[in-house]
Amino acid sequence: MSLSAIRDAFRFAAETGQVDGARLPLLGVLVETLGAPELPLSGGRSAQEGAAATLTGATQWRNTNWSLTITGQSPGGRDQLRMVLKLAPQAQAWTLGQAFPDLPLSRMPDESEDAGGGLTLTTSVLEALVVDLPAVLSEAADQGGAGPARLQGWLLIDQGFWRPMPPIWAARGCGSTGR
Repeated sequence: MSLSAIRDAFRFAAETGQVDGARLPLLGVLVETLGAPELPLSGGRSAQEGAAATLTGATQWRNTNWSLTITGQSPGGRDQLRMVLKLAPQAQAWTLGQAFPDLPLSRMPDESEDAGGGLTLTTSVLEALVVDLPAVLSEAADQGGAGPARLQGWLLIDQGFWRPMPPIWAARGCGSTGR
């Protein structure tokens, strides 16, 4: 492909309000790293500066509003795309449970008198974890495919089950990047 093909696909996405692989299959591969066949796009803008094309706008993913930036390059005719989603300002803290409602149950000590020190299944201890400044990063390239999207941000560990932990780490939160 070429930089002009990337730019044209970005322009098409901005005009139609949808990011998918309709014009550039690699763009569809990139979006699928988020587990979705397409992303809605509002306020989409495409541009080219030097050897890179960009698509910016707002999208919704996992019941949350995000700003979206996709950068595309084609060094040596090999298309490369990089997507960054950043959480749009919102009144409530963003939790893992909000974005991933199917988290597995957690085993916790059963503190009832008749449990005898056993474990019980309960809501995931990860569900209430607040991620401050969350961002989702994803990359795709011709002939290289795409790896899984990565979530990064600061886990705020001063609440709930995690409340006793901060003195151990001497911090209110810890940096996190995961897949």
